[in-house]
Amino acid sequence: MAYQQTNYERSSRISNSMSYSQLLNTRESTATDLQATAQMLKIQHKTKQLIGYQKVIKSLNDRYQKVIENIEVLNSNQEAIIFYLEQQELYQQQQKSKASKSKEKKK
Repeated sequence: MAYQQTNYERSSRISNSMSYSQLLNTRESTATDLQATAQMLKIQHKTKQLIGYQKVIKSLNDRYQKVIENIEVLNSNQEAIIFYLEQQELYQQQQKSKASKSKEKKK
């Protein structure tokens, strides 16, 4: 009976040590899985940040493009106004010239 008990204890220890070994392997693989998961989460977070940055950059580029278009319109309007004022000045000079010629004719 004592022999059977020691045999049982020995087999129990072997199965426990196997279980412990398996637990260590499981623990190591779980730790590796957790590290891989943490790495994936970091990558996902960085990816989301980059996508957010891309959206902001696109929005800023769109705004910048609109500002450039508005500046071009303003420059065009400014050129048109300058041309109009020059024409107005020429017209006034012509009118003054005609007026002075007609005064000279009257004299």
